[in-house]
Amino acid sequence: MRPAWIRDRRGSTCLECALGVVVMVTTAALGLDVYQQARTQANLRQVATAYADYVSRDKDLSQDDIYSLADFLHKNVLDPLPAAFVMTAVEKKASGAVPSVLWDVRHQTTPGSDPDPAQCSRVLSGTAASLPDGFTMEDNEVIVVAEVCVERDGDFAYAHHILPARAGKPDAPKQTDPPAPNPAPVPSPNPAPNPVPGPPPDVSDTPKPGGNKPDVSDTPKPGGGKFGLS
Repeated sequence: MRPAWIRDRRGSTCLECALGVVVMVTTAALGLDVYQQARTQANLRQVATAYADYVSRDKDLSQDDIYSLADFLHKNVLDPLPAAFVMTAVEKKASGAVPSVLWDVRHQTTPGSDPDPAQCSRVLSGTAASLPDGFTMEDNEVIVVAEVCVERDGDFAYAHHILPARAGKPDAPKQTDPPAPNPAPVPSPNPAPNPVPGPPPDVSDTPKPGGNKPDVSDTPKPGGGKFGLS
């Protein structure tokens, strides 16, 4: 007969349960991380597609229009992850010519934080455009390239979308002038002080109607004499 401590399997059962829990938690954590990465990448593709689609339909956009669109997409799809947006217009003028950059607009949703728009773009390369391998352009064709990137827990995620400029060759986005400052109020001159009313005029010497008649007591009357006696 075996000793009792050899037949007791309670310790091994607890150890197996503990190992099983560790494996399950680790698998769940890895699965959650993979899911979040896949979801972030899908959101980036969605944002890049909408970003390129909107800009390709309008040839006369301002920088503020593009900034507002980027902020809207970030707020509704990517928030709270900080993001960088780069919109580039590329033109190929003739056969055999190298596609060149017409203009680009860069935007950072959280200024001063990663990712930096300069690090996000893979198309900008000086005046030439570095397009994805295998991508070709027709002569005199203009395209817009939308690039979006985010950083999540130190991981860098990137997506881009390319569309032809359907509204024609887009003009370089104009920078909206800031509103003019309100003019400083001009102080009004001090009004003249009200005159202090003086004493009322003395009307004791003012002639009254019918007054100050000439004294006719010494006026000679007809008939002679002071009292009119002859």
